[in-house]
Amino acid sequence: MTSVAVMQPYIFPYFGYYKLISKANVFIIYDNVQYINRGYINRNRILINGEAKYFNFQIDKADQFKNINEVKLKAYKTLRDKLLRQIFLSYKKAPYFEEAYGFIESLLKFDFQYISNLNTKTLVELSSKLGLGTKFVLSSELDLADFVDLSKEGKLDSIIQLYDAHEIVMPPNSLELYENWSPANQCRKSTLKLVDLKYKQFSNTFVPNLSIIDVLMFNGFKQTSKLLSNS
Repeated sequence: MTSVAVMQPYIFPYFGYYKLISKANVFIIYDNVQYINRGYINRNRILINGEAKYFNFQIDKADQFKNINEVKLKAYKTLRDKLLRQIFLSYKKAPYFEEAYGFIESLLKFDFQYISNLNTKTLVELSSKLGLGTKFVLSSELDLADFVDLSKEGKLDSIIQLYDAHEIVMPPNSLELYENWSPANQCRKSTLKLVDLKYKQFSNTFVPNLSIIDVLMFNGFKQTSKLLSNS
């Protein structure tokens, strides 16, 4: 019995993204679909001075109309060092700073040329560290003819048929987008339900929906894994 989930590769996404991963046996990283400008593929938010602030990995502007796996990073090493400094200054007094920072630093040490490689590496390694047994597959490596030419529903149906999936887990924001779609092979379509995640940050005012970086800094890997299991 196989459950699948599909999502574009985001950079250090929020807790709900990892919850989606945890609900699937097979997680398809959509890397050969068009890049989404001003989305969460190359930017996300962390806590800086009590407020949600974006960090950003710049891309070549000429690549913004290409597929995600063709989008090149610009000045990666400079922006990596900037992000690590931001994280250090913002979270050095967080309870789990040492373990979280060291792991994040190790993930970013490679000289990534493409945003999809950076995001895939961090998604796979962080999921493993959190004890998630999900199998990751790049959509660009699926053995499916004419996959890129299919409709969004057709792409999902082809994945369902390829894995003989009994369930496809959809992110919450896909409800309206796929409202009238009935999956192939009588596969069950379920929508991920998220509970309000709250934990102690530096102040009594909680800032929600930040990058997983924030969750790790205040909860560590062990407690974050428990939160994924229990929420």
